[in-house]
Amino acid sequence: KKLSFVDNLKNSSWVVKACDALLPTGVHLQDWIRNRLSGKLEIDDQGMLSRGEQWDGEEKKRMYQEATDAFFQSLPEDDFNDNELALRSLILDFMSTSTTGKDVTLSDLAADPLIHAARVELMPECVTFSSWVEARLGS
Repeated sequence: KKLSFVDNLKNSSWVVKACDALLPTGVHLQDWIRNRLSGKLEIDDQGMLSRGEQWDGEEKKRMYQEATDAFFQSLPEDDFNDNELALRSLILDFMSTSTTGKDVTLSDLAADPLIHAARVELMPECVTFSSWVEARLGS
């Protein structure tokens, strides 16, 4: 099944951050995919990705954990980046304007379209909203 052009992946801010955090200097994403994910993802002559064999459960967990760790390592230690500030502001606004009379849950926050859009802009799909809230805002 065809997935995407590798060049499209390079336009994603979180892919760029992950590459910067994970790949050694001088290693290109296309080369890394060919060498590290051979059999899992294939790149044809036009740069189109396609799936090879599927990852087993443990390998998939490990890959997600590596990507999650790289994401969190790419964030400033003592500050928030612009996308985080935007998401944090939306969360605080939502909480301060909630009229339900009950405590706001993570599910309530995640269901808000503005918060969802900011989350998608900030983090890769493998990073859970709850892990970001806990790691960056506290529990």
